[in-house]
Amino acid sequence: YDFTTSDPVYTKKLAQRAAKKGVTYMDAGMTGGGAQGADEGTMTLMIGGDTKAFKRTTPILKPVAKKLIHLGYTVRPLSRQELASAQACSQALALEGRKTSGPVKAVISCMA
Repeated sequence: YDFTTSDPVYTKKLAQRAAKKGVTYMDAGMTGGGAQGADEGTMTLMIGGDTKAFKRTTPILKPVAKKLIHLGYTVRPLSRQELASAQACSQALALEGRKTSGPVKAVISCMA
């Protein structure tokens, strides 16, 4: 698992390098209190990568995370500003009564 906040281009390169060596690369953006949140098990992890690997490693991540959201692909963790923008967009969509799915739904569920 890569829990760093890194450049999306570099994240993709790391995933490709890992795949060439037969290693599953999982990208995990996190929110919810840093080290204290991990100690208290209140983190939210937004995870990109292989579904089988996600399911296999879920028991390992549960002690540190209240929410595990699998995005289904390798992504770059979102910054606080991006999360705030996504939240504003989700609220606007909700006011208009639009339904969302996929990554937008995953981001919205992080904020619920």
